[in-house]
Amino acid sequence: MNNKIDMIHLPDLSFIQFCHDQFGINRGVYNTIDAWFFHEGIRNILERREQIYHFLTEWVQEDATQNGKIKIGHGNLSKKLKEYFESAFSTDSCSSDDDFILTLSKSLYQRCLIN
Repeated sequence: MNNKIDMIHLPDLSFIQFCHDQFGINRGVYNTIDAWFFHEGIRNILERREQIYHFLTEWVQEDATQNGKIKIGHGNLSKKLKEYFESAFSTDSCSSDDDFILTLSKSLYQRCLIN
């Protein structure tokens, strides 16, 4: 893939294979991550794929073992997802007031969709 835009538009199986090749996760782990983001309010598949890609990229940068692959232990996936979501929608992750308002609005909108 030349860039992230091309990658998020892949057919489902190809995107899952990309995540396997890039991050070392299997289809079951991918499905768990995808379902978690969906239940957190990210309904648009392209937005969800962007978030999944960003989440996996951050995880690899933080905790990668050999060859840039993710090592998933018992309970580690849930913990990482919670940490990611909290940091992605915290005020610290916003570089300006506009970013904060946009992030807050998106987060509140997504929470309303859940409820």
